[in-house]
Amino acid sequence: MTRIDIPPTARVNELGEIVNLPNDLPFKGKVKIRYRDGWLPKQDNSSLFPQNWTQERILGEVAMAYERNVLDKSGLLPPKPNQLFDKYEVDSSFESWSMILEVKDDIIFNAYPKL
Repeated sequence: MTRIDIPPTARVNELGEIVNLPNDLPFKGKVKIRYRDGWLPKQDNSSLFPQNWTQERILGEVAMAYERNVLDKSGLLPPKPNQLFDKYEVDSSFESWSMILEVKDDIIFNAYPKL
């Protein structure tokens, strides 16, 4: 379970929805991860998929990127020392921003917008 601290330009309305974030554009936010009986703040900002995308949409984008780029190894970034996963930089379907897929043994371990 994670908790997202809302960026200062956005706000939460009376229904608990994040508003004032642009549609179809990723954004950065501070993330806290549930740990034992409290919350551990992540030191760096996290890049998050657009707020108007459903989980189904995100999974579809990641699956499409995998099929287009991982299977034929296009978009593979040069490895860095001690890197645990192969990293691929791939365009989103909008092609106005890209995402990073972290893959090992043809299994996606992480996907996030590159900001």
